[in-house]
Parts: sequence; C-alpha cells; structure tokens
Amino acid sequence: MISGKFLLVLAVFVSLVCIIQPAYSQEGSTKLIDGVYTIEADGTDVWSNSDSFRYVYTEVSGNAEIVLRAVSLEDTNEWAKIGLMFRQSVDANSAYAFLLARAAEGSRYFQYRPSAGASAEEGPRPSRWGTGFPVWMRIQRKGDDFVGSVSSDGSIWEHVGTITAEMEDPVLVGIAVTSHQFGVLTTGVVDNITINGKAPAELKSEDIGTAAAALYQSALAKIWAREDIDGAIAELKKAVEVDAGIIPEKPGSGTGYNPSLAHYFLGAGYAIEGVHEKAIEYLQKSEAVRPGFLLGVHSTEWWFESPADFNKRLQDGLEKLVAEKDDVVILSNHLGVMYNRLKDYNKAISQFEKSIEIAPNDPSAYMLLAHTYRREREVVIDEVYDSLGLARERAWAVIGPFDNEDDTGFETVYPPESEIELQKGYEGKESLIQWQMNISDTVNDRYLDLQYVLSPDQYVTAYVLCYIECPEEREVHVRIGADDRARMWLNDEEVSVPDVSGGAAVDQSIVPVRLREGNNKVLLKIVQGIGGWGLYFRITDTNGMPFDDIRYLPPAYVLGNE
Repeated sequence: MISGKFLLVLAVFVSLVCIIQPAYSQEGSTKLIDGVYTIEADGTDVWSNSDSFRYVYTEVSGNAEIVLRAVSLEDTNEWAKIGLMFRQSVDANSAYAFLLARAAEGSRYFQYRPSAGASAEEGPRPSRWGTGFPVWMRIQRKGDDFVGSVSSDGSIWEHVGTITAEMEDPVLVGIAVTSHQFGVLTTGVVDNITINGKAPAELKSEDIGTAAAALYQSALAKIWAREDIDGAIAELKKAVEVDAGIIPEKPGSGTGYNPSLAHYFLGAGYAIEGVHEKAIEYLQKSEAVRPGFLLGVHSTEWWFESPADFNKRLQDGLEKLVAEKDDVVILSNHLGVMYNRLKDYNKAISQFEKSIEIAPNDPSAYMLLAHTYRREREVVIDEVYDSLGLARERAWAVIGPFDNEDDTGFETVYPPESEIELQKGYEGKESLIQWQMNISDTVNDRYLDLQYVLSPDQYVTAYVLCYIECPEEREVHVRIGADDRARMWLNDEEVSVPDVSGGAAVDQSIVPVRLREGNNKVLLKIVQGIGGWGLYFRITDTNGMPFDDIRYLPPAYVLGNE
C-alpha cells in the first residue's frame, strides 16, 4: 500500500515541477469581414503579474469609450477569456483594465492590473450580470478610472463596476482573447465594435507574452528530462528578456511553466557564473513565490539525479557566493541542499546548523536539517522539531471526513463547530464517524497527514482539535501550514486565517492571538479538494521564536481531567 505521506510528497513535487508534455506556442490570427472580427488566440492567461494572449487594438488619448458585442468563444479551457481591454502598453506586465467573459460559463466581470508588474485583481461577479453569449460590453475611461457595463441588447446597460489602473496617455484599447491552454488556439468572434461612437478604421493585432511562455515551456521540459540544463537556463534568461523581466507569480492550467522552478534554475545559473546579486534575487524568489519549495527539492530524490557536472558546478558557485554573503540564510540553505544532493551529509548538517545561527527564527533550516537527519537519527529529529515548537501529531484528535463537494464544506456547519463529544458518532460523508486520538503516521515530520488518517480523502472536510497550555495570559503568533484551506476557533471564538493556496508549508499563515492562562481550546477545520491534505502547527512569540513553557495537550487528557 502506498502511504499517504508518500502521496503527499509526490503531490507537492508534481505541483512544483509541473509535469507537462512539450507544447509550442501557436501564432494567432485576426480576420475582419463585414464588421465581424474572428480572432484565433493562443495564450496562457491574462492574470498574475504577466499576461499571454492576443490583442487587437488601437491607440487613444484622453477619456474614451469602447463598445462591442462578444458573439462567441471556443471552450478550450474554462478560463479562456474574451473581452474589452484598455492597456498601457504591449509589455506582458503592463497595467490594464479588462472587462471579460469566460468560455465555460460566459460569466462577465472586471479584471485589472493597477500598475505595471503588479499582481492582477478581480472585481465583483454578481450573478445578476448573467452568463453566456452573445453579450454586449462597454468600458468608459475617465482618467485612471474605468467604468464597466454589460447589456443583452446594447441599449439597456447594467453597471459591472469601476476600477482604477494607472495609465498615461496615449493608451491602447481593443479586444483581448486568450485560450488559457498553452499551444492551443481558441476562436473568439466579436462584432459591433465602436470606439468613441465610431467603428475603428484599422486595428493592429499582436500576440503578447506567448514568445516568453514558449521559452518557459521549452526550458522546463529540458529540466524535467534532466538534459541540457545549461540550455534550459539560457532559455529562461531569454524568456525574462522578452517578458519585461517578469516571471509569472503563479502557474496555471496549461501554462507550461512553474515560477518557483524557473526562479530556482535562473538563480543556479547566475551562481555558477558568479553573478551573485542576480543569483540571490532569483533564489530568494523561488522560495517567496512558493514557500516550502526548497524543502520539496531537498525531499525528492529526482533532484539528486541532475547531471553530476551541473551539480558540482552549482556547489562550487554556491560556496563562493556563501563565502561572500555569509549572512544570507537562503544561500546557506541552498548550499546545504547541494551538499546533501552530492551525498556529503556531514557538510549538509553543518551548513544547516550555520543557517540556524544566521536566522534562529526561520523554520526552513530546521526542517531541512531534520530531513537530513532522518536517515538514521530519529531522536535528533525530535530535538530539531521541538526547537521549532511544532506540535506533534499525537497532540491532535481528528474527526472526518465530512462532505466538501462543490467546495461547500468550508461554510457548512458540521457538529464539531457546536459540540465536542469525543465518544459520540456522527454521520460523515460515507459512514458513521467519530473522533480519533493518539494519531501517528509513518513519517516523523510533525505534519498531521489527514490522508493517512481518514478515508475518503477527496472533496472532504475534517476537524482537528488540541489544547494549548499556557502559564499566563500572553500575546502569541499561531503559525499554520494547511493543505487545503483552514478555519480556526480559539476558545470557541473564530479567528481569521489568511487564505493561502498551495500545499502545506511551515509558517504559511501567521495569526496573532491572545492565549489565556491555563488551557486554550484550538479547533481547526481543514477542507480538501484533491492532492495533499494536512497541517503544520506551532506557537511562537511575535518574532517567530517558540516558547519553552507552552505545551500541546491531547483532548482526551484535558477533557478527561475537567
């Protein structure tokens, strides 16, 4: 039987590496016949901090209005998009205002990037605006404000919203289409387009961001094949050049790239070349974009199969870099991982210990050190995890699975939110369930692996419960790493947990709370779609340092003594 822990590591690795079949960007086309535009478009998406789509546009200055009717859009992906766009420039990271309709459901809403290089944002999406095609759309520019409206007939308009994006004259205005499926063309049809009340005489057409996406795709295919790593790095550098220096922050369906992986190998390439500032920049970004990325690299044997000459050159480059910048923890951690990759475990352990000296409140080095020790030193592993203040799995009681079909579990109130009866049975997703205690899984890593404990483990909801013993009233940080989403109640009062996507990582979400003297009840709800499902949990001071006088108590111990 494959353990839930193995499946978790595999799922994290797949999400990091983005296993894909090689694909190539397709050149888009634009045809205008009798006032009808038929646009074929490739593109990964218009989203994040960099876009990939086809743009049919002209240039305007001052306040302006554009109107069109979106007739249809081929459903290459549920996130394929068509609509009106004001844009500062054809740079992939340009500011824009985009009133769009999606292929799968035709939902209509505003999306925008408030300034160049910023992350894209969404406006509201009330159902009253309708769905489906055809749909009339209108954007009115008033300085940096953009007013969006939709209509079923082009006469009676429903206000969608007003957004703000920084743009200087002249600006671009026109039609945007993306297939959201890299290497695949979608076809969008538009008619009745007017700009400032007149049909435009001529519109330019251009594929934006698709060249960079092709380079990202090609580079990561080489990396996945563990061949021509130097060629892959060269392609990543070129992608950065043609994409205005931006690597998209988040991967998406069909995008053909993974940002953490791209940043990692760019940083590695610059470390080998001795371009230290860029090496630091990209290695730091690899972890910032996807917290826990380096631990995933460290924990997955695939990485140790990279070409030996590349590994040795990277080790040499990192050693020179760390000698020059001996106070940067991310560099020290990367060097420790390289030692581990080359099976020099004593050097790896020593390097991670140096990382802890540099940043004693940063959990990453502790986790890397524990993974290195795991081969033979279980007792030492516990000491490392205890020094982080991570709760042990057996401190938790667990109940589930309850249902989470259609992502309804997050808001549905299940019995543990209103009562805690450790011996009582409840109706679960498929059977009668009750609290489980003395939890232990196959790997000592302080990760509460719900896939190991509960079944089924897809589209489900679980609750976990423990008590925190505190000797006095105290301001603390609760540090959570949850896969997928989490809600938390402290002493029966809900506290807000940041909604962070991706797999679980230590300190993924930080929640300031006040503990009372004595026992504090902590209840967490963790919803699950597919992939990994579990929790890291620790209590620290406001600087990230754990306490030596706080204990995690199993519910059976506390409730049995009340």
